[in-house]
Amino acid sequence: MAYGVKYRLEFSNVLTYASKVEILKDGYTGSVNAMVGQSEPVVIKWNAKDDIYKSSIIGSVCTLNLFETDDVTYDNFYEFDEREYQVKVSYKDMYNNYQTYWIGWLVVDRFKEQYKSTPFGFSLRAYDGLGTLDNFLAPIYSSPFNEAIGIPNRERIGDILDNLDLGLDIYVQADQMKSPGILTPTYPRRKKIMDDTLITAGRNELISKYDIPTCKKQLESILRQYNCRIFQSFGKWYIVEASNIFARDVKEDIFDTHNGGGTVSGIRSDITSHLDTNKSEEIQTDIYNSDGIYQSSSDLDGLRVVPDQFKNIGGDLIREYIQPLNKARYTFKTSQNGVYHFTRNVGFEYGSYGWITTSYASLTTDDFTQQGRKAIKLVNAPNTGETLMFNSDYVGQTAQSWKRWMTGVSARFSVFIDKNANSLVSLDVQFKVVVSAPPNFYYWDDVNAEWTTTDTTITRTIEIFNNWQEISINITGENFPTGLTNEQIGIQIYNCVYSGTAVEDIYFDNVGVIGRYFKPSGVSSEPDNNRNIPNNYIEFVERTSATNVYSDEKNIDGTYYFATGNPGIIEPYSYRTRDANGNTVFKNNLQNIMNDNRIFQVRYEGTFRNEIKIPLSMHNRIWFDFTNNQDPESCYLDGLEYKVKSAEASIIAHMPNSDDDLSCKFRVTSE
Repeated sequence: MAYGVKYRLEFSNVLTYASKVEILKDGYTGSVNAMVGQSEPVVIKWNAKDDIYKSSIIGSVCTLNLFETDDVTYDNFYEFDEREYQVKVSYKDMYNNYQTYWIGWLVVDRFKEQYKSTPFGFSLRAYDGLGTLDNFLAPIYSSPFNEAIGIPNRERIGDILDNLDLGLDIYVQADQMKSPGILTPTYPRRKKIMDDTLITAGRNELISKYDIPTCKKQLESILRQYNCRIFQSFGKWYIVEASNIFARDVKEDIFDTHNGGGTVSGIRSDITSHLDTNKSEEIQTDIYNSDGIYQSSSDLDGLRVVPDQFKNIGGDLIREYIQPLNKARYTFKTSQNGVYHFTRNVGFEYGSYGWITTSYASLTTDDFTQQGRKAIKLVNAPNTGETLMFNSDYVGQTAQSWKRWMTGVSARFSVFIDKNANSLVSLDVQFKVVVSAPPNFYYWDDVNAEWTTTDTTITRTIEIFNNWQEISINITGENFPTGLTNEQIGIQIYNCVYSGTAVEDIYFDNVGVIGRYFKPSGVSSEPDNNRNIPNNYIEFVERTSATNVYSDEKNIDGTYYFATGNPGIIEPYSYRTRDANGNTVFKNNLQNIMNDNRIFQVRYEGTFRNEIKIPLSMHNRIWFDFTNNQDPESCYLDGLEYKVKSAEASIIAHMPNSDDDLSCKFRVTSE
């Protein structure tokens, strides 16, 4: 898509600093038309939740307040789709060049204007699109398919954001870093949120066993794994850790002291000293392009100092004190841990990978899927005799692994029969479960509940039509051959046998041999020795001692991803700047949350005027430096509404506590 500017409004704010707003149209190459703005023509708002540790995706909306006159008219924007018009807001920098402040898509789901003669006012809204990510399915990577390696977060995040068609670079400000390895450690190292491979193809890429998550849900899960949030700021996507972010100079001094064998204390006083001396705060930032490819690193200063650069003008400044925490915890719930797949690509979401299909079977992406977006459809299949339709490739477990997992295994498939409800046609489905140990095949005899070398077909009668039905055959270890070293298990699906003409189409989904996910090494295959891991557990931290005992605790729940079953893929430890040794990501997150809430946390709310040329945006930090009342650290912005012409900002912000780590006790428990 190529966009050309169709409408433009240039104006100066109350401090005479120049700004402009443009509406671009897909494929437009004509002249630029003027717009007439109301008293506050451009207002941009970032919305976040009250809980700063749960606000992982912070979307923004730009409101345009315009006039239609006898001489100035506009397109009927509501007649076009949401990617037809793009809105771009810019400001002039110190070199008199326009720089992007905000960009998004004009969306008119309901249009209202005054029904009277010109001039009359109306409003339009544009969105950055983060909130629409629920409309897109998360990317899955079938080519090349690699269960062992997977796709790094940086590429996955880039692919998710590509759905928004904005092509923005990604700026990352985070403290949890990868291990130094065998090289001399240096600061900074790449951020774990971008360099980890958190989600691997064929293992934990799907949810609820075989569903594809939406882009928004997957992005939220990735961000919350590392205690980060994403928002648009100055025409870039910013990914910012919600704790422990402060000036690069202070961080580098801490890092060097630790790696020189020394100890660090008084971190907060060092932060305050840096702010007081420099009146700036350069945050170390890794820059990635829109595809998630690392470009460079830079130190970016986004500090606004109150009252010198940022003045409270509403007389409405509120300073709130939020009770400290005694305990913080993550609650994890997952349905994936209880499932182990002996056949690959059970839901066919990775296409034909892991499956051998005949001319009678084809992949389909139509509405007839039980879960996800793909299933197998039978095409011109015979309805008599016994003909192979499709089967798994038998690539599975080694002999020892298969024996250890034998208990609790079942062969399953789901079938949808498109059939005339008034017909009395009888329908059978035939399939085989086989174990391959060349040169022999061993078949599961469902009638006698044992393994046999006799070619055996299992038959099930389908009595439910025009709806998905799951068929499950339990498998045990009776008469299973011993002494084998390379047996593998798979499924063969044969044609459906029926008479009459009432059956239209037949679909299969979620086909595979499935067992329990976990059983410790060395445990026998006897049923009474079976072991399962819980699908609910809590990782939490509590202060080991406190002068005061506080009742508050914070609980964070949601969908998370784990290294379970993928040793060596996800680095088990995260290294913070202040750490002599690494720790797990979740423990570092909890430590930072407890640090921030060790004493009453300060939260600000009020209306301010921005006194400098560059407008305020979500990545900026606010430092309250009143005479005789100086904050020890700068504040994160949690919510912002910015009126471009009046340079007026309504903010919600909180002050972290990045001092030396609070003494905490970590525990993991199950529910």
